[in-house]
Amino acid sequence: MMYTLRRVWQRYRARNGIRLLVVLILGMASVQFYTRMRPSSVFLGMYRLSDDPTTPNLLVNVYAIVFMACGLALPLEQFSEYLCVPEYLVYIRQRRGLVHLLRYLTIVVVYCCLFTGVQVAVAWCLVPDRDTGVLLSSAICSAGMLLVLILLCNAAYLMGRGSWGYMLSTVLYALVLSINPVAHWFAHGTIVGVPAWVPVLVCLCALLCVVNLHLFNHLEIQ
Repeated sequence: MMYTLRRVWQRYRARNGIRLLVVLILGMASVQFYTRMRPSSVFLGMYRLSDDPTTPNLLVNVYAIVFMACGLALPLEQFSEYLCVPEYLVYIRQRRGLVHLLRYLTIVVVYCCLFTGVQVAVAWCLVPDRDTGVLLSSAICSAGMLLVLILLCNAAYLMGRGSWGYMLSTVLYALVLSINPVAHWFAHGTIVGVPAWVPVLVCLCALLCVVNLHLFNHLEIQ
């Protein structure tokens, strides 16, 4: 595992100029959010429902969109590159299988947690009279949505259609924001007493993991 993390870190250090630009954009959005917006326990990356019926949800969710866009852009597809170019000697010892994909999934989950956790720490310090439950639950929902979008982009990458993944991710997120009944149900609805977003995101993650495994097993050896 340490060898895997070391290899990922070596790959991840490349393209730091573009990555720094993404971080600066997210940083400026965060500064704007906490200095101009009314402090709220709802996580920065969690979408909000418009209070004004004449104002579309997309217009009040600029910060959530920036959070998701930066979260998708920051890895610069290097996680997908790691998945697609494993060690050649692996194929001598064993077939292409689940272990390498599990390493990739572990790395992506850790990334989503860290990316979200930094903003949670910022909110924890800057939001007065915060509601810890609301902050953590909305942050977990945001991290789960980011994970779903990354897995969707990776599936498209494995098919050699990386741009399709970003397009589908944008459409999926925009639909959740734009269709008011869906947005309201996803944010406030429940399924057997559990917030609706929990089983929805779990099912989407499980489905996308199966799709990614299928596509990964049918890749040609580089």
